[in-house]
This record gives sequence, C-alpha cells and structure tokens, in this order.
Amino acid sequence: MKIREAIITSVITACVAGVSASAQSFSYTNSEFVEQGDAANLAAEDAYNAGTKALNERQWELAVEKFDHVAHTKSSRASGALYWMAYALNKEGKRGTALAAIAELRHEHPQSKWMKEANTLEIEMRGSSGSKADPEELPDDDLKIAALNSLMNNGDDRDQDRATELLGKLLKGNSSQRVKKHALFVLAQSDSPKAQQLLAEVAKGQAGGPGGHDLQIEAIHQMGVEGSENNLDILMEVYRSSSDYRVKKDILNSLGVAGDTQRLVSIAEKEKEAQLQDAAIKALGVAGAQDELRALYKKLDTVEAKKSVLEAFIIAGDDKGFQEVARTEQNPELRKKAIEGLGISGEQEELHKLYRESNSKDTKLAVLHALIIAGDGDGFEEIARSEKDPELRHKAIEGIGISGGSKAGSQLAAIYEANGDRETRREVLNALFISGESKALVNLAKKEKDP
Repeated sequence: MKIREAIITSVITACVAGVSASAQSFSYTNSEFVEQGDAANLAAEDAYNAGTKALNERQWELAVEKFDHVAHTKSSRASGALYWMAYALNKEGKRGTALAAIAELRHEHPQSKWMKEANTLEIEMRGSSGSKADPEELPDDDLKIAALNSLMNNGDDRDQDRATELLGKLLKGNSSQRVKKHALFVLAQSDSPKAQQLLAEVAKGQAGGPGGHDLQIEAIHQMGVEGSENNLDILMEVYRSSSDYRVKKDILNSLGVAGDTQRLVSIAEKEKEAQLQDAAIKALGVAGAQDELRALYKKLDTVEAKKSVLEAFIIAGDDKGFQEVARTEQNPELRKKAIEGLGISGEQEELHKLYRESNSKDTKLAVLHALIIAGDGDGFEEIARSEKDPELRHKAIEGIGISGGSKAGSQLAAIYEANGDRETRREVLNALFISGESKALVNLAKKEKDP
C-alpha cells in the first residue's frame, strides 16, 4: 500500500471508530438522563449522597440532618435514610433518639431490607447500655450474632463464657456459612481464653461442623489479623501438621498479614514445595518486607524462586529492589522481569538512565516495553529522534502511539516530517492510528506527495 493511500485508510478507520464511540456515548447520556427521574427524587438522592459523605467523614450531626430530610420524603431512599440516621444518632451518643428512629422505620417500612440492620443496631445499643438481649430467644441467626457480640463486648466473664458456648453450638449447627463466619469474627475480637481456645480449635479443623474446611480457612485468617504471638504459634503448628495445600497457603498469607517476617523467611528458604515457597515469598511482599526480600533474592538459586521475589517486590512496592536486580542480574529473563517491574512502579527516570547506560539491545527493548507500562509518552520522543537502530527507533515510535497523551499527534507528525525513511514513516502512521490522532493523519494526507 502506498503512503498517501495508507494515510487515507487510517483516517477513515479512525473517524468511523470515533463516530461509533460518540454514538454510544450519546445513547448512554440520553438513557441516563431519562432514568434520573423528577426533581424531588433528584433532591432526595443528592441529600442521601451528602449524608453518606458526612458518615464517611464522621460528621454525625450533618449526616443526621441530611438523612432526616430524605427520611420524610416519598423517595425510595427513605427507609435507608431512617436506618443511617439512627446509626449517626447512636454515634453522637443520642441513643434514645436513635431508638425512636428505628421505631419509626419499623412502623413506616416494616418490610424494608434495612429492618435486619436496624434490629441488629438496636440490640447493640441496648447491650451497651446494660440491657442484654437473650440470644436464644431471638428469631434469626443474624440477630443472635449481634446479641452474642454484645455479650462478648459488654458482659462479664460469665456472659462471655456463655456467649462462647452458644457460638460453638452455632458453628456446629446448620446455620449458613455467612453467619458462621460472623461468629468466628466475634470470637476473634474477644480476649476471653475460652473464645480464643474455640477459635484455635476451628483453625485446627477440630470444631467447624458442616462446612468445616471453609470455616477453618476463615479462622486462620482471623487469627492472622489478630496477630498475637500465641495465634502465630498455633498457625505454625497447623502448618507443620497439615497436608492440605489451601490450608498451608492461607496460613502463609495470614503470617504476611500479621507481619511475621522471621517465620516467612525461614519457610521461603526451606520449603521444598515450589507453590508453597512462592506463597511464602508473596506473603513477605504482603508484609512489606523489602530488606528481607532483597536478601532472599541473593540466597535463592532457582529462576522460578527469584521470579517470585520480583513479583513480591511489586506487592511490597520496592522499586529499589528492581533497580538493583536490573543492573546486576546476569540472567536475561530475570533482568527483563526486573525492568518490567520498574515500569509497573512508574520509575521513568531510572528507566531512561538504564537505557542510556546499556549497550545491550535486548535490555533497551525491555526498557522501551517498560516505558509503555509506565505511560511515559514524552520520554519516547527523545529516543525516537536520536536512536540510530531502526528496530529500537520503531519501538519508540510505537510507544508514543500506545501511550497517547495530548502531545502524541504533534510529536508523531514532527517525526514523520523530519524523516524521509519510508519504513519510519509507516511506523509513524501506525502509531497515529493507534493513538486515534485522525486530525494529524488528515494534515499529513494533505501534505504528502508520495501517492
């Protein structure tokens, strides 16, 4: 295909794509406008959103004001507004008014989806004021969990022991997994020795009842989040005794959440199972253990294990680790992965420095790929203008197109006009098409003499 013909084809394709996108955008905008409804509903929606924002910013009084406005409209948001108003009033310490809002919700919207949350909030409020609901007398499991949580947090030792006993029965019964996971959360938040003992038994796979394996995983997670030394000892005991890959992997992740770098490094160095070694290394990334990961990289002797460390650098946000490997690693595959990591980390300056200092074409290609990942459109222009190697120059031109940006059209047009090389010009046209720069393509078509 000749140069002028190639430009015209690119212009037509780009324009068609633009019209299609515009039509889709227009269609969406119109349908969205129709769905917005009348002014009253819009005002209620705005007030509800403002109330939600105030909740997130812990501005309880403002939240109450906004939700109170919505609660007394005919908006579909009215029942939710009553619940959140009660929630904010409770946060203000106005329990009496909060209970009145829940009573209004119960009277005006008895079938609302917010009633369950409101009942739970009511139990929590009454429990914190010394009025204890009997969990065994409540009609559903969610309310029982709320009452048991209240006993755990506000009751004496005898209340906590009773709550633990009832939670144990619930875990062994036929309640849903969701409810049982809530029960484990309640246990994990308690300092009661019996509660901690029951949680440990579930983590060991001894007390989960139906669906016990999933509950074991959840208990392991909760123990990692709590992160006490006793919990971590128990998790290591389970790790050593278990043959279940999922259990062992979740223990490693929990050790990462707990920041237990010492145990994780030991496992990463000694574990013979490659998948578990990989999980231990990634957990070090979760723990943010940058120094430990760099030291581990030097100790490990397999390419796959070193790749795991490089991936953990991403999790840990360790751009310095990538720099060190990119400059010192002799293995081309690992060096390329480290350079890619610099792109993911957005280390544009370091990538340009590496490009200038390297004599390896493979390294330079890896850097150009990483600059695309980093979105460094402006950086490609310098390379595209100064690079003598055709393959590298073309890759840099492609990078301008992929990265896009407000300057892409003018940058590519300038490169086109400064180069008489047909292959370079074709690469520029491809890059203009990729970036959707139809205006620049039209201007080049007007100027181009080569048919």
